[in-house]
Amino acid sequence: MHAFIRRGLCALVLGLTFTASARAENEWYSSWLGKSTGLNLVTMTGNPASRCPDGKHVVGMEIRSGTLVDAVRVECASLGANGEHQGQVQGQVMGNYAGGSVRTVRCPSGQVVTAMRARAGEFIDQVSFACRSWSATQGLHGSLRWQPAQGGSGGEPAGPVECPNGKAVAGLNSRTSGSYISLLRLWCTDLPPVQASGGAKSAQSALTSQGRPASATTSRPATIPQGIQPATKLPQPVAPVLRTLSSKPAPGGSVEITIDGEHFASNQVTRVEIAGTSVPYRVVSPTRIAATVPQHVYTRLDKRRVPIVVTSGGKRITQQLPLR
Repeated sequence: MHAFIRRGLCALVLGLTFTASARAENEWYSSWLGKSTGLNLVTMTGNPASRCPDGKHVVGMEIRSGTLVDAVRVECASLGANGEHQGQVQGQVMGNYAGGSVRTVRCPSGQVVTAMRARAGEFIDQVSFACRSWSATQGLHGSLRWQPAQGGSGGEPAGPVECPNGKAVAGLNSRTSGSYISLLRLWCTDLPPVQASGGAKSAQSALTSQGRPASATTSRPATIPQGIQPATKLPQPVAPVLRTLSSKPAPGGSVEITIDGEHFASNQVTRVEIAGTSVPYRVVSPTRIAATVPQHVYTRLDKRRVPIVVTSGGKRITQQLPLR
């Protein structure tokens, strides 16, 4: 009897371990937006979160603000085949829901929230988020579309932070100080898996011209005429890997940031973004890209964590790297 109970407990512990491991792989947390200062640490009153139920992602936010951001809560939905928002629900309120004026900002249908940026001093002064297009056959595609910022104009720029490719925002974590929000970060989870287009036949295409179900036994295998070689599948381009960043002065007061890595192809790389700003670039070699960054963008970078996005072959590769 005791041996049976021990075996049952072991199986339960293993099951919980595998479940926690799978959930950890599905989740990703961004760095914090905002500043940890003496004032907001001493006055910290809580760590509230606003999250979506399982299977839903953030498609909008209800934000209360004046000169500072008073409260935020997420609006969540399941995504249809073309990214349409289905079964919308709201998450919990973070912050002081009695303060400021309220406004709800939403992604258009077919888009989901994947990035956020802010302005912050002692507290979060301003917040805005960006949406990207998603469909069941293409996954995430297209560029970030930033929505109108809410709050005041004080503080300094913070972020942006962006979910890794294949994930979207499923909630926000915060730290509150008194009546205000002092820090924010994204909680990202996996989007639904991408489906191969044209893989399944419709019910109509499965019928013969007489309206009877098509029989698999009547079909004939395709034959290749003599002397013609069968088509071979073209190799797929390898996704770039971003490894290190370095900088040096460039003409005109700009700064040249060198991105070292692997698999940079001049006919595949179509866009480079530094801290949410699209910048001119050139592919120097398969292991190096040189990007020209305006001085005003460079001066507001957090050199410990520079957000880099390289679009190659239609896919966005996102990384935060220290700048040497």
